[in-house]
Amino acid sequence: MSGSDVANEIYEGLLALQPRGQDAAGIITFADRFNVKKGNGLVVEVFNDGNMARLRGHLGVGHVRYPTTGGNRDEDAQPFHHTFPIGVAMVHNGNVTNFKELSDRRFKSGGVRLNSSCDLEVILWVFQEGLDAALRKRGKIDADAVFDAVRGVYKEVKGAYSVCATIADVGLVAFRDPYEIGRAACRERV
Repeated sequence: MSGSDVANEIYEGLLALQPRGQDAAGIITFADRFNVKKGNGLVVEVFNDGNMARLRGHLGVGHVRYPTTGGNRDEDAQPFHHTFPIGVAMVHNGNVTNFKELSDRRFKSGGVRLNSSCDLEVILWVFQEGLDAALRKRGKIDADAVFDAVRGVYKEVKGAYSVCATIADVGLVAFRDPYEIGRAACRERV
């Protein structure tokens, strides 16, 4: 995929969204690999010329945070990303009401440990498991694979949430909880 760098546009969008979350901010972009900068504080405190210059990529997501689950720790700042088995970067707004149940049942007992106390991490894991299953079955990530992964999230993750994700070498996907309570904004510039 080709296109121009989106970090500056995402930064401007985060400034406009700053009143909705002042605890943390983050941007992740993709151009052959994920480039991430996030931390606690206001948008203008987290980003500077140096880290903005390394946020190269034509695809990206950003987030400003107020905690609904978890604390105000650095590891709870969004976006989150995993690179295995499929590269996915994700942000969300909302509240996963069965976060503790999912994290206890699926992760603590299964040998996988979450890196944060943020409920987005559970959504990301469930979504990536769906993509991985589709990749093994189909040999590629296509629209049907993404729809299957979203259906898997709907099946397991309860609450009100909106999600925007970048799938490496594929594109952006946005979805809301199955009752469409949550809302989100995503931006891609191609």
